[in-house]
Amino acid sequence: MDSIGKRFADKLAGASALSTGHPSTLGSYRKLACAVFGEDSAPVKFLDSKIAESPGKENEIVVADERQMINLLGTMFVGEKKQ
Repeated sequence: MDSIGKRFADKLAGASALSTGHPSTLGSYRKLACAVFGEDSAPVKFLDSKIAESPGKENEIVVADERQMINLLGTMFVGEKKQ
């Protein structure tokens, strides 16, 4: 395995669970976003679109850092409320 492949594999291994104990998947982020932002919020709609286009659907692993995802979803929600 080349160094890029190894780094990606290491990243996937570290992305197995969120701080809540849930798996780091699109479905987990969607459930959490529904609880925090509401079913009709921009973050949930964004995650729905990612789930629809993903081969793994709700079970697709999210490789991004949890803090980055929280920032992304929170920024979407704040932006939606300012409109």
